[in-house]
Amino acid sequence: MGPRQKSIKYLGPAVLVPFEHDISMEKYLFPKHIEDIFKVKFVKEIYQILLKRELVRHGFTEKGDILESGEIIVDLKKKKVRRKGKDIVIKMNEGFLCGQTMTDLFEHTQVEDETGKKLAEDILEAGIAIEKENFVKLYRYLKVQQ
Repeated sequence: MGPRQKSIKYLGPAVLVPFEHDISMEKYLFPKHIEDIFKVKFVKEIYQILLKRELVRHGFTEKGDILESGEIIVDLKKKKVRRKGKDIVIKMNEGFLCGQTMTDLFEHTQVEDETGKKLAEDILEAGIAIEKENFVKLYRYLKVQQ
């Protein structure tokens, strides 16, 4: 008999959101520069910027901390991903965005290992595609904050 998966918590049905258009971090942030986002007080704000950009790349429209695509609403402040008032999971890139993966990512305020492997896993698990050079900048920012 093979290994069994253990279910801890139901996060909602998974919804695939297709990639619509590429937008570089520089173009998304314009007129600001990538270095400007590392001048914020809280790392949570950096994660919100990364999530907003990724959702825009997948066809969402941005209204402050709320992003919408059809019936799907992502609330970054409340850490909720919903459709018709019910929790769902969005499949993006190599990961899944839901309240739990947002919470896990936002709680990642320091580098826990020398390689940044856990940080990379949390970013990928939330469905964020990040360029190597921007990941390195984020890693260095977190190392300095320790």
